[in-house]
Amino acid sequence: MTEISPASDEPQHRLTWLTDTSFEIYMAQGELTAVYDNNTGTLNIKDVAVKEYFTRHGIGKNLVRIARDQAIELGATAIEATLASRESVDLMTSVFGSDAVTVAYLGLYGQSRLPPHRQTGTRAWLHYVFIDDHL
Repeated sequence: MTEISPASDEPQHRLTWLTDTSFEIYMAQGELTAVYDNNTGTLNIKDVAVKEYFTRHGIGKNLVRIARDQAIELGATAIEATLASRESVDLMTSVFGSDAVTVAYLGLYGQSRLPPHRQTGTRAWLHYVFIDDHL
C-alpha cells in the first residue's frame, strides 16, 4: 500500500493505493471519500453529499480512470477525469482540494501542458496530479 500526498503541514487530501489498479481517496478531515477500481472503471463515492451533488449534475461514477504509466513517468500519481463542463472542473477542484492538487493538462502524446480548460466538443480532459513529497 502506497500513500501519496502533497508536502505540507496543513491537512490535505490523501490518495492510498490498495493494489496496482485501485486506490482510496481520503478527504482532508481523514474521512474516506471514494474507492476507485481501474479493472471495472468505477469510482465508488462514499461521501453521500458528494455523491448526491454528482448525481444532480449528471456526473457519473465512471468519470475517473488511472493514467498509471504517465504517473510513473511524472513521478506522481495522475488521475484523469473526463468532465463535461467548467462547473464539473470546479466541482472536482472543490471536492479534492486545490491545495492538494496540481492540475496538469496533458496531451494524447505526452505534450507537457495544454491550456487550462481544453474543450473538445462538450468534453474536457483533466489530470489531477497528486505530487509526492520528494518532488
